[in-house]
Amino acid sequence: MKVGRLRGVPSLKRRLLTAFLILLPAAWMVSAVINYRAASLAVNELFDTEQAFFAQILASVNLEARAQGYKIRPTLPRTLHELFDDGDEEEMDADIAFQLRNGAGEIIIADINQTELPFSRDYKGFYNVRIDNREWRLFYLHDRNNDAFALVGQRMKTRNKLVSRLVLGQMMPWLMALPALLVLMWWGVRRSLRPVDRLARDVRERAPDNLAPIAAPVPAEVGPLVVALNRLFARLETTLANERRFTADAAHELRTPLAALRVQLEVAMMAGDDVSRRRALAKVMSGIDRATRLIEQLLTLARLDHLAAADRRPADLALCARRAVVLCADAADTRAITLTAPAEGVIWPLAGDEGMLEILLRNLIDNAIRYTPPGGEVWVECDAAALSVCDNGPGVAPEWLERVKERFSRPEGQQASGSGLGLSIAERIAELHGLKLTLDNRPGGGFIARLSRVG
Repeated sequence: MKVGRLRGVPSLKRRLLTAFLILLPAAWMVSAVINYRAASLAVNELFDTEQAFFAQILASVNLEARAQGYKIRPTLPRTLHELFDDGDEEEMDADIAFQLRNGAGEIIIADINQTELPFSRDYKGFYNVRIDNREWRLFYLHDRNNDAFALVGQRMKTRNKLVSRLVLGQMMPWLMALPALLVLMWWGVRRSLRPVDRLARDVRERAPDNLAPIAAPVPAEVGPLVVALNRLFARLETTLANERRFTADAAHELRTPLAALRVQLEVAMMAGDDVSRRRALAKVMSGIDRATRLIEQLLTLARLDHLAAADRRPADLALCARRAVVLCADAADTRAITLTAPAEGVIWPLAGDEGMLEILLRNLIDNAIRYTPPGGEVWVECDAAALSVCDNGPGVAPEWLERVKERFSRPEGQQASGSGLGLSIAERIAELHGLKLTLDNRPGGGFIARLSRVG
């Protein structure tokens, strides 16, 4: 199966660059708006101060001096014009307007354009008005000492022009540098993601059997992914090791009964009388039964190795033990062994798979039956703390108590037939159900396999 890039998921590099392409211009625009508002406030405050100052000077003009023939020519408008000299003299002259009125409201002094500014004795302070479809900002001042009214107006275009120049002066360098910033960020993203590219290349080019942990340095953000991959590699290595061991053990264990079957069939074919032939065929049937049981247990163990946990359903371990006793009764009768089930009414509830629990208990009971001498006893005990399968057989040497749970492991000198997988299967099922299998010799003689809850 060919595996490529996941569809519908853009690369991290593309997502970062797209975010930069969107966020940087957006940030520049937001900054421009903020700067424009700040510049507008500063320029308006400056010119409002100038207007108020000009109005105070205008209101302090000595009207009697004008009546005696003196000319009064305020110079502030021309000074303001020079700040915004863009070559349009006529336009400059129309930017500033002012009037000085006496107590009767008559115009004493006005700008050269005689701009008609709205007047009312009640006006005072700043007003924004439209004159000839142009927006003006007017300041009204009533000088009660001279009984004079001073009006100073300025077109908002003048202020807006200064604000635009200030904002452009601040933001244009950033706008010009924006492409360079994007290029630098593109380069930075590519350089920063090189460890991720190396990680992807390392995983892509690995041999299928190379499950060594990834040791290459990676950014902290990718660290959890590398840790997860290393854990996955460890689990895969364990699984493959189990598979290899399972295959090798199965091949070894199957080779012996198959070879024995072949020998017995040859004996049967060469037998010269019916008694010898029947004896050889009986051994063939016994070998077939042993091989069949071995294969069944191998398949059971292979299925259990791939399970992470058992089904969690309400189950009664004591009830499963009574069912297992019924299934093992014929084997016990064949060996004249007394087999006793746990008492009725005993409940050992847990969450699990009753089918798997019956396999566990059948293996423990069958193991006890096989290794207990004819005429012995095998019984199942159950209380609130544990469920135990006991027998009065010879027990197991202390050094073999833990080893007998290993696969295909059988104590030396054992004559009873078996595959050496029963206790391994039982322990694996116990692990899947959160149980602990403990093996020990009984103080009074015999063997005991105890199941208890972990913790």
